[in-house]
Amino acid sequence: MKPELHEFLQQASLDQQTIKRVAELLPPDDPELDRCIEEAIENGSIKQVEYLTLAALVSERPVDARHLAKGLSLFDSTKWLPEIALRMRGDVAKVLVESMDEIEFDKNTQARALCIAAVWCVEHGGGVFPGRLIPMARRLARHEVAGTVGFVYLLSVAVYTKDQGLLSILKKQLPTLNDEQWKGFLEFALPVMTLVGAVGANSLMDGIPVEADSLLAQGSTMRRAVVRVGRNEPCPCGSGRKYKQCCFEKDQERLHHSSDVQGVTQEELELSPEPFLTSARLRTMEIHQLGRLDPTKIPATVLPAYFERLAFHKLLDRLIEGFEQVGYSDNFSDAWDTAVMNVTTRGEKTLLQRLLKLRTSQTPLHQAISLAIDLLLSEDDPGKCLELIESAVISAFRDQDNGSLDYLTRVASSLSFSRFPALAIAIWRTLLPFSDRSAECWLMLYALRDRLNLAPEDPLARVIEKLTPNDEEEAIALNRTRRQLEAERAKFRQAQEIIQQMQKENKRRHKASPSQQQAAADSARDARAEKDLREKIEFLTAEVKREHTERNIYRRKLENTEKVLQQVLREVEASSPEIESEADPEDDFLPPEEGERNDPLRIIDFPRNFQEKLNELPRHIARNAMMTLGGIAAGDPASFVGALRLKTRPDVMRQRIGADYRLLFRLSAERVEVIDLCPRQELDRKIKTLAAHA
Repeated sequence: MKPELHEFLQQASLDQQTIKRVAELLPPDDPELDRCIEEAIENGSIKQVEYLTLAALVSERPVDARHLAKGLSLFDSTKWLPEIALRMRGDVAKVLVESMDEIEFDKNTQARALCIAAVWCVEHGGGVFPGRLIPMARRLARHEVAGTVGFVYLLSVAVYTKDQGLLSILKKQLPTLNDEQWKGFLEFALPVMTLVGAVGANSLMDGIPVEADSLLAQGSTMRRAVVRVGRNEPCPCGSGRKYKQCCFEKDQERLHHSSDVQGVTQEELELSPEPFLTSARLRTMEIHQLGRLDPTKIPATVLPAYFERLAFHKLLDRLIEGFEQVGYSDNFSDAWDTAVMNVTTRGEKTLLQRLLKLRTSQTPLHQAISLAIDLLLSEDDPGKCLELIESAVISAFRDQDNGSLDYLTRVASSLSFSRFPALAIAIWRTLLPFSDRSAECWLMLYALRDRLNLAPEDPLARVIEKLTPNDEEEAIALNRTRRQLEAERAKFRQAQEIIQQMQKENKRRHKASPSQQQAAADSARDARAEKDLREKIEFLTAEVKREHTERNIYRRKLENTEKVLQQVLREVEASSPEIESEADPEDDFLPPEEGERNDPLRIIDFPRNFQEKLNELPRHIARNAMMTLGGIAAGDPASFVGALRLKTRPDVMRQRIGADYRLLFRLSAERVEVIDLCPRQELDRKIKTLAAHA
């Protein structure tokens, strides 16, 4: 890269004039431009990749799709991935799908990349989709993606590919919608789904801001890059002069580049981040940043977390190189096991041999992958592979005869990570009716079916569903019964009030007669009125009895349903923290609860790193938060019960997530903007921070 271009990119901000200037400074030779973009990807510079690619595409210079293979995390970080990918040269869909196989991205990124691949195939690939696209989309759809932007992307993939299997999986994410409501939801989502396809037809320059956005600061709390020294105190450099007459100006310039690490500037932290790494900082790092770290400089206490992050994102080459540089230790066993599972699943025998060579300890291999390792090492000898499988299954059956299914489960797990997924499906089917870990069995079974691109639903599921009570259906039935019971109670109270009112009216009529003569004169009329009144009373009395009988029936149904769910809820109730009965101090920040709501459907916007935050929370809290957000986005009134606006920031709402967590969000006409999910102890500080930035 030319020095003039490199220096300009260091100082530039994103706007149309900047992109035009970068386009003027680009190398005139296309191969040289290609090397320039490749160099920016190797350096891991989001800014350089973003500006160079945009400038090249705006000036209609070719950008090869192969850059997506190594730089997908960089392109995704620029937020220009759809605009860039749909304008690249080459087989964009193939590169995107292969990248998903090679590296583990977050679910929203995977869904967005698959959606772009599907759009590209329709618009540029003649409607021919890569073979792995549908299986990968189905695998993603089996996770809880309802209420996220990934759900809309996967819905787009289903519409573009016309895959009914993927649509059926996604529909299960919204069990409360009937067929008519699901059809309406698809019609509502179609305009959103076409946005990805529309970006390729719009002018790229029109999407770039005319003027650069002003950004004062972002990210975590800044720490001083220089120590605090009084102006008239002796300079710390030891010159003997006053600080203001010596290093003050130089330190002020350094202070403007402070980072979140005490005594270190942003430039120094970017140049050498390894000594300052923590487990929390590793979880927030992008994939391209992880790949550039030098494991020999990382603190020993952080190395296990570093290797686990590499294994999680499937950066296997970098992981093995790191093991070879620092040496294998039993502290790295979790990362090693994950890496072995990945290489055996992908059938990379060379990488497996490198991993086995590194493990010099006598610690036995994880039983769930030992058979998969032996099968991959013996892949050139089909006879030996058959002997290994036969021996393992016989041992499993002997173990089963002794009353245990653990060995057979391990055999199924090993085959799941091998080149024999169909055999694994057969064994998982054998385990399903008997295993006490049916959820794990179904998860592995569906993952294998997606891997083989089979029908999304296993025929065995229908048989087991008839034999197994459905907790979700029982919960829905319970809620329906409760609502019906409340409605019947309201009718009963209304009937009682009418009877009491008519009885009072009857008494008043009798008291109002002034004399017997007047009563005789009006007797005919009163007799008819009294007869009508008595008939109404008899009718309403019968109606009250009927309502009372129905109420008792519904009460018995409710009791029976609660008994069915009692066993399911017992563990949850035992593990749930007790709700404090004292007044909540956070009520001082909240106005009274609002009345009934009638909210539209909305799309959810999540803050950056929200997925990592959910991973750190207890599973039931993260699940509750996502279900609540899904209900809010769907306009479900039940999800707004208890949601209150902040007094200091009326545009921000707070919802309880369990007893100890609070969800802060903001509603607009079409979107739900998630602000934070924090412990209740931090809510006071968070509210004050929001009020300060109002």
